Amino acid sequence: MEPGHPSPRRIFANIIQFLRASTWSESEHILIAHPELLEPLAELIMTHIANNPAMTPMIYPGMVSSQAAGLIRMHEALLARCREIGVQGAFAEMTGDRPITS
Repeated sequence: MEPGHPSPRRIFANIIQFLRASTWSESEHILIAHPELLEPLAELIMTHIANNPAMTPMIYPGMVSSQAAGLIRMHEALLARCREIGVQGAFAEMTGDRPITS
């Protein structure tokens, strides 16, 4: 791990924070504050979370597991789209917001 780069444990904690954000705006702010969530290690951690049904009750306590799994997959797809076109563009697609053009 490079000096100053977050540990896998910190990246995991930030992913959980991203998954638990109460609004898409809050999720976007988390990604902007933690660009490491768009790096390969974070992608591996997110894939592990998405493929491990035992994690859903920990992330979303009290939520129906199929709904929680769908929400995790939605966030996983959003992160992939952020890697493709950038955070602002992906969130604009997700929320239906379009940038103002002059």
